[in-house]
Amino acid sequence: MATKKRNYRKKKGYTTYWLIPLFFIIAVIPLIMRGTVIDLSELEESVWINQDTRFDVFSYWKSIWFVIATFLATGSMIWLHLNKQIEIKWPLWLSVPIGIYLFFTLASYLNSPDLGLAARGFIEIFQGVFVMMAYGLIIFVAMNLFRKESDIEWLLYSLMFIWTVVFFIGFSQYFGFDVFRYEWVQRIILPPSLESLVGNLNFTFGPRTIYATMYNTNFVGSYAALMVPISLALVFYYKDLKWLVLSLALLGMNVFVWFGSNSRAGLLGVLGAMAIFGILWYFSGRTQWKKFAILGSVFLGLLVLMNIASGGNVVNQFSRLIPSNEGLIDDYNVYIEDFRIDGFTTEFITNAESLKIVVDPNTSAISFLNLDDEPLQTISESTNVFTIDEEGYESFTISIDPNTSGINLRAYQRSITVYLTAEGFQVQGVGGLSSETVNAPRIKLLDDIERIATGRGYIWSRTIPMLPGTFFIGDGPDMYVITFPQRDIGGRLNEFTVTGINDKPHNMFLQIGVNVGVVALLALMFVYGYYFYETFKLYWKRHFETIEEYLGLGLATGILAYLIAGVFNDQIISVAPAFYALTGVGIAINMMVKNIDKNAEITE
Repeated sequence: MATKKRNYRKKKGYTTYWLIPLFFIIAVIPLIMRGTVIDLSELEESVWINQDTRFDVFSYWKSIWFVIATFLATGSMIWLHLNKQIEIKWPLWLSVPIGIYLFFTLASYLNSPDLGLAARGFIEIFQGVFVMMAYGLIIFVAMNLFRKESDIEWLLYSLMFIWTVVFFIGFSQYFGFDVFRYEWVQRIILPPSLESLVGNLNFTFGPRTIYATMYNTNFVGSYAALMVPISLALVFYYKDLKWLVLSLALLGMNVFVWFGSNSRAGLLGVLGAMAIFGILWYFSGRTQWKKFAILGSVFLGLLVLMNIASGGNVVNQFSRLIPSNEGLIDDYNVYIEDFRIDGFTTEFITNAESLKIVVDPNTSAISFLNLDDEPLQTISESTNVFTIDEEGYESFTISIDPNTSGINLRAYQRSITVYLTAEGFQVQGVGGLSSETVNAPRIKLLDDIERIATGRGYIWSRTIPMLPGTFFIGDGPDMYVITFPQRDIGGRLNEFTVTGINDKPHNMFLQIGVNVGVVALLALMFVYGYYFYETFKLYWKRHFETIEEYLGLGLATGILAYLIAGVFNDQIISVAPAFYALTGVGIAINMMVKNIDKNAEITE
């Protein structure tokens, strides 16, 4: 990598080889796929019914290798310090909040209802206590290990490696010849004990979308949000034609993955970060209009080509960033206030008309009442199908299935079925058939827009009220799925999913706040707040020349883009390790830039 050489406290015996665990976290862990069968704990089985094992290929081994690599990186830092090859830096703005984060993460783990599960992490997520603590630790370790010019070169080689691999995997998926559907590839990712699955692995995503090695297209969006600004910064740094062409190709790869993820969170993240990039770099970059023209051509050309290939889906994702009509509950504009079961009585309560269904356990006679227990007149449309002949009840239809003892209610474009048992009514929901229902606390400002951002409005509305109870001590790493009100049937009817498990809040900040506590979240956010403050102060009106300056700005804007995407996406083991490691690297590079400034002042 063509960069001008500088010395950064080079000490005898200290080489970039000590950073191999760090580069492994950044460039390899997001790519790891390995099949394994996980035995479910009792708590997991309580929400994941009819299963006692779960097959995983995307997440479990990523979590194991991340913890191992963080342990090795921490060991490298301590060893180098003890051998007087580096001096550990303890900036208070970083070390104190990281210490607070680690303390409250550990305290939340000890508070969890299942220590074993909180150590390993919930199935498909696998962000237990060791992973959560490693997130904070790797920031501090990366900041201390990353010091020299050769470190920057190897970082860029690592990034080029993962960018290229993700692009080629994504390219195959986008155009319908997904590499993971080939048996020879499946033999690589499956151990001999699971060889019977070769040729039978099914991935849910079809052509014109990219899930890469990251489990879900949304997480590819977070990955792209992190990487696009970094590759953009390299384009502006390089002037040599060979390196400029290479950096443009790498940027094009990342933009392709960005568009191909179909993630609106990723789109928002990059667009927001690019605005900040432009503001900070404007004073130095406004003379490089030719590069702006080239970059515009790259973005526009890929947008047009991929939009044609996807039948207009790329532009459609951009248009869906405007949530003008997405959040409407239904054409009736009716909100389901509650749905509850009490023995042989079911109540469907709305802010318009409500209904009670009552069955006499002795005679099996069924009655339909309003909330004042007044009988409602019904009309039999056909055998076992009734409508209610009352003003305001025009959309209500009740169907009775004598074979299953199921009573289906359709009203205001919702549908719910209750089943009559010897003990009374029950409803199918998370955890199976049960009479249990809850009316979860909610944020009423989000009423009527609970379907916004693909149902995130509902999830946020029920998650935010959980935060006061986890202010100091969280429910435990990966315990969100256990403590979330899964049996909030009425609320789920507003979001149109009754049986689906909400295992993540689709917001990394809410996820951290519930699992390890709001104090831990605030400590972590202080680190990022101070980092962005230092970055803005360092690069404002700066004349960019060195790789440190360009890369420092690219990392900061990529990290910001990831956090913006994190408003809509969860923190996940496929991408988060690289994000936290690059945060530490970004802080270290800012320190390098300050060092350059200090040396320049001494020279003058």
